[in-house]
Amino acid sequence: VRTKADRTIQRLNGTARTVAARRTGSAMMELSIAPMMDWTTRHQRFMARQLAPRTVLYTEMVVDSTVVHNEHKGLERWYGFDDVEHPVVLQLGGNNVEAMTRSAVLGERWGYDEINLNVGCPSKLVSKNEFGARLMLRPDLVREMVTSIQRQVSVPVTVKCRLGVDDFDSYEFAKDFVARIPECDHFIIHARKCLLNGLSTHGNRTVPPLMYERVYDLCRDFPGKKFSLNGGLTCVDQIGAIADEHPELHGFMVGRAAYNNPCLLPALERRIYGETLGEALT
Repeated sequence: VRTKADRTIQRLNGTARTVAARRTGSAMMELSIAPMMDWTTRHQRFMARQLAPRTVLYTEMVVDSTVVHNEHKGLERWYGFDDVEHPVVLQLGGNNVEAMTRSAVLGERWGYDEINLNVGCPSKLVSKNEFGARLMLRPDLVREMVTSIQRQVSVPVTVKCRLGVDDFDSYEFAKDFVARIPECDHFIIHARKCLLNGLSTHGNRTVPPLMYERVYDLCRDFPGKKFSLNGGLTCVDQIGAIADEHPELHGFMVGRAAYNNPCLLPALERRIYGETLGEALT
């Protein structure tokens, strides 16, 4: 595990990149790249940072039991990253409060700028182990994990989720889920429900219809919280139009479009932050 001095240097190195996107009271939206298993590796994140100096980067999901079982052996394989990646968020998956809290504490020690809880993954393996999107059916447990982690770390703790699960797909369900986790002030929402039985992981990214309006409604109903939009975001014109029409959003999380077309990133930063790549680096 890195020393306190190492972590301090990391944070100082990342400050210049985080201020503009995270300053309190700023009207500037936040752009981020979604956590994707086997995709957002440390090598991909390093490349993305060269193209997008301000975009918030996320790790692949790291499972709490993996961290606990390997802590004594070393966590470089799962927690290692380059200083240039800041701002970078550690996404954790799991349902054990103690293991999730321990994983978050170690994540902060490694220098991550934020801890994110995966409450949206619909994969069969994840669902079988009672975490990911299945946790939307257990908001009290999600709240317990959030508050336990918040007591032990000083970095922000956020939640990435869906709008609903299976037949629990009304707006009221999503609204109740947010309301039952009052300590969390930032939700990144994939604007679809998911079907835990009957659809593959790929199908859950494409078959359930997008419902952006429900995310806008959450912004209206919870004006003190931040909501970032995820799902189906593929091009600059689309994201720019939504940003213009819905300034109540905190930000946008782009997934596979950013991986498949890395050159999209500098164009998105130009649209969201109003800077070219060269201007952002100077």
